[in-house]
Amino acid sequence: MSNNTEHLVRGFDDEINHAHKLVIEMTQLVTRQMEQALQALDVGNEALAQQVMDADTQVNQYEVCIDSEVLNILARRNPVASDLRTILSISKIAVELEKIGNDIVDFAGLVAYLFGPDTSNPNHALLLEISKFGNLVKSMLDRLILVLEKNDVQPAYSLLENERDCQNEFRDGIRQQFDFAIQDARRIGRALTLMRMMKVLEGCGEHCCHIAQYMIFMKDSIDVRHGA
Repeated sequence: MSNNTEHLVRGFDDEINHAHKLVIEMTQLVTRQMEQALQALDVGNEALAQQVMDADTQVNQYEVCIDSEVLNILARRNPVASDLRTILSISKIAVELEKIGNDIVDFAGLVAYLFGPDTSNPNHALLLEISKFGNLVKSMLDRLILVLEKNDVQPAYSLLENERDCQNEFRDGIRQQFDFAIQDARRIGRALTLMRMMKVLEGCGEHCCHIAQYMIFMKDSIDVRHGA
């Protein structure tokens, strides 16, 4: 191989590695946002919830940057086979992370509403239930970071194996909120807010599963999206 060809290959690898690094950073940022949103919920801090919402622009900037990197690689390098699979997967993962970021902003907004000056203090036991589901999403994100940092796809498979159990937990939680509301009409408004929070967290979990599927496709060249 000539020196010029070696340079081109090395440059191509550097570009892919840089896009991969950006995805790691974006996943870490989204995970930190989830942690802060849960902290705001745990301590009843409206200002901290607002900080989470204000940081959403950083997540959007990462998605835009990764999209630009991917388009440049596709245009300049014309990748094939495994390289193309990696680049396309990185692009799809960034889109899902941006959606998670949006969901976390919605969640933080609901936290801010719960502890705002015009709202009475929410039931502590119900908040613990919400926190449990939030930590479930946080554990999913932690698994995804492991895949990206350790180049080990097993946590992605593990996440998908537990997907049905997670869905059942979310649905049970939503049913509990509904049952809580119908016992007393005065609780309906609060219960609806908490159900919205659970639905947002459920959406985060679904996006995490999509990312796990893209990671498996990227690493093992297996499309598991349709139960294949």
